[in-house]
Parts: sequence; C-alpha cells; structure tokens
Amino acid sequence: MKICESEVRNVISSDNETAAYSHSHYEEDGSEKRVYLSYKLVYWKKSSHEVIDDYDNEPKVSI
Repeated sequence: MKICESEVRNVISSDNETAAYSHSHYEEDGSEKRVYLSYKLVYWKKSSHEVIDDYDNEPKVSI
C-alpha cells in the first residue's frame, strides 16, 4: 500500500517513519449522508511512500 505525502501527519524525520495519516470517504444511503474520517498509525518508508507496517488502530468518526 502507498500513501501520498498530503495524507501524512506528524512525521518523524528519518527514512523509516512512524506517521499518522488521515483519510476520509463519503457514503450516501437514501436520505442519509455520512462522512467517515479515519486515522491510522503506520510505519512508513518516506523515500518510496510505501507502508511497511500497518498498526490496526483505526477509530472512525461518523458525521
């Protein structure tokens, strides 16, 4: 999996990074509209934007 630079937050400066990244997606079901915002902690290789390890910690907020 790759993530883009704009999604990465709180990056520690080195080639292999621990970073939190956010992403959102929108769903519409009839009259109900929801936006899901996810934050995930990943071990990220900055040079290739490749996610090396993915910590399963993904709280979701529905608005």
